[in-house]
Amino acid sequence: MNNHIVLRLALITFAIVAIFGISRGATAIESQQTPRSYLPLVSNAPAAVAWDIGGNAGTNPLLNFLGTTDGKSLIIQPGSGNVGIGTTAPNQKLSVQTATGRSGVAHTDGNVIVSTSIFTNTGRIGTLTNHPLTLFTNRSPTGLTLTTNNEVVLASTVAPQGKLTIQTDRQDQSAITLFDPTEESLQIGVNSRFAFLAASQPLLFAAGNGSVLLTSDGKVGIGTDTPSARLTVRTTQDGQHGIRQTDGTVNLTTFINSGRGYLGTDSNHPLTLLSGGRTVMNLGTDGRIGIGTQPDTAAMLMAQGTDGLVGVGTTGVGVGGVATTGIGVLARTTTGPSLLLQTGSGDFAWGISSDARRFHITNDGTYVTGSDFAEALPARSIKDSYSPGDVLVLSTDAPGGVERASEPYDVRVAGVYSTRPGVLGADKDGETRVDIGDVPVALVGVVPTKVSAENGPIQVGDQLTTSATPGHAMRCADRARCLGAIIGKAMEPLKEGTGTIKVLVTLR
Repeated sequence: MNNHIVLRLALITFAIVAIFGISRGATAIESQQTPRSYLPLVSNAPAAVAWDIGGNAGTNPLLNFLGTTDGKSLIIQPGSGNVGIGTTAPNQKLSVQTATGRSGVAHTDGNVIVSTSIFTNTGRIGTLTNHPLTLFTNRSPTGLTLTTNNEVVLASTVAPQGKLTIQTDRQDQSAITLFDPTEESLQIGVNSRFAFLAASQPLLFAAGNGSVLLTSDGKVGIGTDTPSARLTVRTTQDGQHGIRQTDGTVNLTTFINSGRGYLGTDSNHPLTLLSGGRTVMNLGTDGRIGIGTQPDTAAMLMAQGTDGLVGVGTTGVGVGGVATTGIGVLARTTTGPSLLLQTGSGDFAWGISSDARRFHITNDGTYVTGSDFAEALPARSIKDSYSPGDVLVLSTDAPGGVERASEPYDVRVAGVYSTRPGVLGADKDGETRVDIGDVPVALVGVVPTKVSAENGPIQVGDQLTTSATPGHAMRCADRARCLGAIIGKAMEPLKEGTGTIKVLVTLR
């Protein structure tokens, strides 16, 4: 039909009479005026009496048109009720057929043009001019507006705030509600306090292989769909971080590795633990700990407060300290006791070295340690030439020092080189110090002592004195000469030669 209009609306077929020379079966347009008049539509009819439906030449648009000139309505009443534009077989009240990409129905006020079109199997409605398009109902001034910047504004009088802007009528009204076939819903909205995303079932956020689940009872699961607490984070690899907070410099993080949980910083920064907004513990980057204070370089653990550090054990150790070269446990106070030991039936304290107990304090206050009391005195000549068990005398060449005994019945006898003194006196001008050249000289106690049978076999209970064998003691056979030269009493016998026996050192 090309772009011709097929008139099927309000066409009256005359079956009985002819009007204006129109024969039976001809077609005309009927006017609503009274008396009614008709415009015959015929092929090749005189222009004075008909409008040629095959086309007309020399027409005047002011005079030759289809319509009324007195402001009255023109009604075209079809037989089928359908109008076709560009088609001879309209199947709707108005059917418009165009080529793809061409406008079908257009409405304009001379400025804005609203049009329909079909393009690549898609029906489209919009503006052909640079103006927004609003879809509305009930003559509402707002509806769904599509801007020229491809933004969507729904029921809003505000300017677009993004690609989709929705304005609700009430603060508690959802902007978007999604339903599934079982009528489970998801609502998105905003009120005066916060934006909300509400669902009647657990809410899952997923991206790639990760997920976040919000349950209906307020629990959050990251990496798990069965959160057991307000926040449950599940990782899949050892050492993988679970929760991390950072300001761009300090990283506070949690992770699990080899069956152990970790909380701390993975940047080179200390960690502080708080309680009630107050600092409880500080952990330094070198592993030192400060309780109630900053870590101290003098100790791995430093506690400060009304009570510094209290350790309570039921069957094990209350407080233990291990150090390589520094201090294991440091106790310091201003007015109270530096160290308080409290026990029930166990010992107050143990001293262990190389997995062997070197001393301990029993629960009745007994200090149990090495078997003698010794003094740290400087050795004459090279210290390495001395060894435990040597009998020592005061040196005349080095006043205040000692040397190995080498004369019988020497009244300068000072004691025995102690193997393991229980108490070691080492006062140096008010300072407790053992110098590199000092040797521990046992004055009282049970001491392993080098002895010689040069003055006869030694029996248990024999008094011992210095001998001619350097560093050795012998049996005291001459009591008069032994006066002031007694080392102590033999606790073990020696039949012949030389050896080492236990001696109860009691200088006399």
